[in-house]
Amino acid sequence: MTLNEELLKLRRQVKELEKENDFLEEASAFFCRVLHVSRQGFYQYLANKDCPWKYQPLADAMKEILTEDECNDTYGRIRMYQALKLKQPENVNWHGKAAHQTLFFLFGGLPLTSGTIYKMCF
Repeated sequence: MTLNEELLKLRRQVKELEKENDFLEEASAFFCRVLHVSRQGFYQYLANKDCPWKYQPLADAMKEILTEDECNDTYGRIRMYQALKLKQPENVNWHGKAAHQTLFFLFGGLPLTSGTIYKMCF
C-alpha cells in the first residue's frame, strides 16, 4: 500500500468518525430537550456517574439499623439520628450538627415516615 492510498483511507475514516460524532451530538441534544435537561448537566452526570456517593456510609448505617428489627421501620429523622448517635457506626462522622444536617438533607422535603427511609436505603 502506498502512502497516498493509506492517506486516502485515513481521511475516509476521519470523515466517517466526524459523521458519527455529529450524529451523537444531535442525538444527545434531542434527548436533553425531551428530558428538559441541560447538555452541560447531562455531560456532568456522565463524568460523575461512577463516583461514589458522599452519603453512602450514612445510608448503609441507616439500612443496618432498619434491618436489625422489624419495628425499626417506623423511624423518622429524629429517631434515626438518635439511633445512629447511640450506635456510632464506623466511617460515619457524628459530630452533632453535621450529622443532623446530613440527615435533614437526606430526608429533605420528604415526609418523615418509615417509607422515606426505606426508599432511600433500598
